[in-house]
Amino acid sequence: MDLLPPPAGTAVAHRADAYAAAPLLNCLLREVAERLPEPGERPVYRLPGGRLLRVRGERRPAEPEVRTATGWRRVGHTELVKLVAEELTRHTGVSNHELPAEMIDSRDAVAALLTARDRVAAPGDPYRRSEQSLVTGHPHHPAPK
Repeated sequence: MDLLPPPAGTAVAHRADAYAAAPLLNCLLREVAERLPEPGERPVYRLPGGRLLRVRGERRPAEPEVRTATGWRRVGHTELVKLVAEELTRHTGVSNHELPAEMIDSRDAVAALLTARDRVAAPGDPYRRSEQSLVTGHPHHPAPK
């Protein structure tokens, strides 16, 4: 089952984090992670550094958790950015010092768009409403906005 983004009534920061996490996770899972044959509702992946990551959903992964000595621990957006940057560096052997800032900027752009949308009524025209609903950019790019 794929999860939808948080409902409009949810705080902007929470919605922005959720929207921004999906492309980060899509990139990480598609490019470098190995899906493990673990039973359960949440897919589990091994990252290049050996860490285990699990998420809710597959097409729109959400609510990332890392395995620790004491169990699964939820990962917030800032920690997810760090995790993605570290794992991409480990996988490629090349460090991109600009990428984490771009990922944070992308999340902040989404937050600004969501804030602006909350202040106005949706357009009446279905085409304009559809076009303006696209707030997150490319679903597999780590910094889509």
